[in-house]
This record gives sequence, structure tokens and C-alpha cells, in this order.
Amino acid sequence: MSSRGWCTSFAILLILGSKSLAALSFDFTYIDDANGTFATRGWLDPDSLFQQNIRAAAELWGAQFDSDETIVIDIDPMSFAARAGGTNTLGRFLYQNAAGKDVWEFGPLTRILTGDNPGEDFFGFDILLGFEAEFVEDYYWFDPQPELRSASVPSDKGDFVSVVLHEMGHGFGMTGYRDYDTGEISGDTATQFDDLSYYGGDGNPFDSNGDPNPLFFGGNLAASLYGSDLPLTHKPSDDFLFSQNFYHLSACNAASADSLEGTLMNGCVLPDGERLYITPFDMAVYADMGYPLAELPGDYNDSGTVDTADYVVWRKYDGSQVGYDTWRAHFGATADNGSGAHGNAAVPEPINLSQIILAAAAVFTRRRRCTWAVQNS
Repeated sequence: MSSRGWCTSFAILLILGSKSLAALSFDFTYIDDANGTFATRGWLDPDSLFQQNIRAAAELWGAQFDSDETIVIDIDPMSFAARAGGTNTLGRFLYQNAAGKDVWEFGPLTRILTGDNPGEDFFGFDILLGFEAEFVEDYYWFDPQPELRSASVPSDKGDFVSVVLHEMGHGFGMTGYRDYDTGEISGDTATQFDDLSYYGGDGNPFDSNGDPNPLFFGGNLAASLYGSDLPLTHKPSDDFLFSQNFYHLSACNAASADSLEGTLMNGCVLPDGERLYITPFDMAVYADMGYPLAELPGDYNDSGTVDTADYVVWRKYDGSQVGYDTWRAHFGATADNGSGAHGNAAVPEPINLSQIILAAAAVFTRRRRCTWAVQNS
């Protein structure tokens, strides 16, 4: 047995559900623990529903990005968070912001833009996913045909594909360094998501009464699509959703809905018996962080609008569930509303590789790991 434990590794090629035929591939490594948590459940078998559901989620993410690179993903029995979690390595140093924080690019994005990720060179992965096996068994449902997503989700279970989609979303870039207690970015390092987030009110994490100020994501594309900057989750320490702070969409205020409660990356809840899908609001966030998106996901006739005509093209030339889900999630989007625009943000040249690796080693262990609330936890 290697020092990393029993594992299986394989790559899958994911063709985008669009006419550009760009491809994003994923290289998965399943790393078991000394107790054989994965092995005893049969989850090291590529034919297991556990792995099939994960691959189906990856297909849906692969349909969003215009890239032919390979994202390296490690999956283990919860090395860093309770229940389910997703995180990433850092890639390139970008710039120092006005607050004096060193802003770094997410490793998966560096991989997509340059073909390499210094964080993966050092740690062995672009994205790390973790799943607490007993919790998964108790509360989540494995879709028997996850590529279709058509079977009824049990009313007392959460959809595992939705969970994997969400945690992969954190892996692609909704993570950062804000301290749970203070709300401030700890240390000298920030992520792109950190740098695009800000507090309302007096600009501090808490107002003069000690109550949390609202938190927003201030990306231009997201704001143009939503109509204003996107509310993020920021709850007091005694709130059930406190653990969702900073790196999820929606203020999750039952008294004042903000229409982001149903996005994939919401911080509110995964409803039992339902599925979540990647929405244009989710993708606008990644575009604002520099991810190159498919020209306009779901626009199969290149008209600049995702409409019923694209459904006809999908039926005739594609027919895949991934293609349908992409069309459904982006129906009504247009090329000029921000939801399908490329996120080709200009970035400086990378600094010396040895500097990146040393800095990544210093900061990685301090980065916020994000998990998700479930209805019955």
C-alpha cells in the first residue's frame, strides 16, 4: 500500500453539450483510509453508484467551461470537513489588492488557462472532495441512472449528484480565507472570491450592535445578470446556517427572499426529494473570476439566445441528458446579459515557480474549507 492509502484512479473525457465541442476532462483518484471506509462499501469500484454519481456531476460541470484541459480531483473519506466538502489548491499569484492582501488564482482556473497548476504539482490535486461515508449513506440518495437524472428522489433523502455538484463548485472557486468568528480575511492571502466580496452597511463584518452586516459578491457579470451585487450568506454564530458563511450564494433570509435560494451554490439548504442544477447566476460568478465559459451554454444554434429552437437542435443532433440539462438551466439567457459571456480577465505573468510552491505550502493549510447544510442535519 502506498503512503496515500488504497486508491483507484482513472480519467474520463467529458464532451461539452454545445456545438464548440471543447472538452474538459477529469482525472479522479479515490483515496481510502486505514479502515477501508470506501473499500468496504464497494466505492472503489468504478461501476459503483457512488462513482457513477460523481462522474455524472463532473459531466454537468464539464459542459460549462470552454477548455480541453484535465482537472485532477482527489476524493477521500473526509480529510478536512464534516459530512461533505470541496476545496482546491492555489495556482498563480495575481496581484496585491488595496488592503495589502496577496490575491491568488484558483488552481483549477490556472490549469484551464495555462495547462498547469503549481498547486497540483505540490499537493497532487487541483480539487479535493471529501465525503463522510456514514452520513452519505444515512441522508443522501444515489441516483441509479445519474446521467439521466429522471428517477424520483426519495422524499426523505438528499440527491447525491446535487451534493457533488455543489462541492465541486467550491472546488472550482467558492472558497477563501475569511475567519468564521471575525469575518475578516485572516493572514496576508486572499482568493479571487475573497477579493470580489465586500460587506454592506458600514463596510465592517459586524455593525455597531454586533449584528452581521450583509455580504455581497461584486463581480460585474453577476451584477449585470442579477440586477445588483449578489447577496452572500452571513449569519450570526447562533444561527443554524453559520457554517455556510461567506462562500455561498443568498442571504438565506426567510422574511425576504432574494431569488438565489435555489441556485446550486446557495447556502440555505438542499431540500429533500429535490434536485439542484447549475444556474446562470452560479456561472456568472465563475466568469467574473476568470473562467472561460462555453460561448453561451445551451445556445445550440448560435442565435445568441437560449430558446425552444435550441431544444430542437438538441433533440436532432445531441439527445444527451447533459445537453438537455444545460439547455434547461440556461433557458432564456442571451449573449448580452452576462450569463454566457467569457470570463477572460487579464492576469499578470506567473511569478517564479519555486515562489509559488513555497507560498502555496504556507497558506494552503489555513484556507477555509466549505461544507453545505442539509435539511435534516
